[in-house]
Amino acid sequence: MAAPRNPRRSTGDKALDQAIAQLLSAVAVTTKDGDGRLDNRDQIRDILTTAVQMAMDASEGRADRLDLKIASTTLLEMRDAYRLLGAYRGTRKVTIFGSARTAPDDPLYQQTKAVAAAMAAKGWMVVTGAGPGIMAPDSTVPGVRTPSAWRSGCRSRAKPTNTSMRTA
Repeated sequence: MAAPRNPRRSTGDKALDQAIAQLLSAVAVTTKDGDGRLDNRDQIRDILTTAVQMAMDASEGRADRLDLKIASTTLLEMRDAYRLLGAYRGTRKVTIFGSARTAPDDPLYQQTKAVAAAMAAKGWMVVTGAGPGIMAPDSTVPGVRTPSAWRSGCRSRAKPTNTSMRTA
């Protein structure tokens, strides 16, 4: 495999770049698209190269364990989200974020409920936090819900704040 032309796609160490190239050869890195097969080696190489570069940064004192933990957790959670929402790839989505302490009689709660209902009526999937407050799914609004598959499939490191929230 030829050396990458883009410096972002190189660790700066030929032996490490060759090891990444060997790893790419050992795993399937293509996906089906409408016209056949789509080669994803460049994207996977970027992900692997970036991971190696972060390890090098940490060994040279330019990144610490927390930096690595944040990056690792982010990548894990993105993978979970892609796998979980993959079946809904063609559906437009909107996510509701807000305080878990917003009471149902608060004007912001009522406004959020109205916006969620309007979005759901237009065919949008409304994704909520499944916890109390403004992010609570409201079963009285058609199309606004957090299916149990999402609750059980999503990583959560926070303690549930009510008994209806399930975590993996």
